[in-house]
Amino acid sequence: DTGNMFINLGETYDKGQCLAVIEHVVLEMVSRGMFYVDRIIWKKDSNKPISNQNHRFQPSYEVVLHFAKSKDFYFNRFKIKKDITDFSVARGCKDYGWEGVNYYVPNFYKQLRTIMSENELHDIVTVQTNTSRIKHVEGEDWHPATFSQMLPAIFLATFCPKPTDDYTPLVFDPFNGIASTGSTALMMGYRYCGVELYQNNVNTSKRVLAESLKEYNSDAIFQIETQKEYELVA
Repeated sequence: DTGNMFINLGETYDKGQCLAVIEHVVLEMVSRGMFYVDRIIWKKDSNKPISNQNHRFQPSYEVVLHFAKSKDFYFNRFKIKKDITDFSVARGCKDYGWEGVNYYVPNFYKQLRTIMSENELHDIVTVQTNTSRIKHVEGEDWHPATFSQMLPAIFLATFCPKPTDDYTPLVFDPFNGIASTGSTALMMGYRYCGVELYQNNVNTSKRVLAESLKEYNSDAIFQIETQKEYELVA
């Protein structure tokens, strides 16, 4: 009952006429009893251009609609530690001739720390499509609509309860694709369930989710986020 739902939509046009799909979705969801929280603009500088035959501006954003089952939805701001700029939490490769071990912050957590700034809680978010995106390996079918893992990370970090020893929240994506949201959820310590129509995407998702489970680093999350225990000690 305290869960949140996010729907990412671009507008639809027919013979040059806007069909107002986004507005129709909002009205339909509200008519079904959902609590309409907000409309977030996802600013996309790398959007695909439209034909010159379409007499309208070039698209530069998509919408993320935020719904909840009630007004008692979960919200808790993800706060980045301000006093640490260099993290050393993952074991790296040894340097030749040196007996010590290097440590580094995995790329996902570097991106998360960068994107979760003060400004990201505005209702216009800028997350580039090519940043922190799931990469295909040889032999996999190419997915035409992959997106940055940082987009779901913004919403999970703020509107999904933090995992604890007693409870791990579930993230559900009914349009799994190649598990961009699923990978993000696992890397942030959540459970994940996804539904996907196309078997080739399912095969890719299995690889992506398995790799994400192996790469999950609880120490990195702790290093990035301001914990209550840390604040009390400080």
